[in-house]
Amino acid sequence: MERLIVTYELQAGGAECIGHALLAYRKREKPQAVVNKYFREFYGEKNLDEAPGELSEYFLYLDQTVSVKIIRWEILKPKESVILEKYIGLEYIKILKQED
Repeated sequence: MERLIVTYELQAGGAECIGHALLAYRKREKPQAVVNKYFREFYGEKNLDEAPGELSEYFLYLDQTVSVKIIRWEILKPKESVILEKYIGLEYIKILKQED
């Protein structure tokens, strides 16, 4: 299982903040597709206002009052992932592609 870290900007009304997500995925999956799957379902499937394409970097939610912009993502080395989990407190989120 591989891991990647995503840095994103969350905007809600006039407030904004930077967030991070540590995602797990299988090597055969495309990392960008894993990122998009996670953010398409960020507030639940029915709350996504604009259905982005497979390689979207911007998501609108909740009647366009909340948005998420992907700033960057990168694949982590195993040691980097351990440090993020242990010392920074990021927990990884398992995103597994369902088998047909």
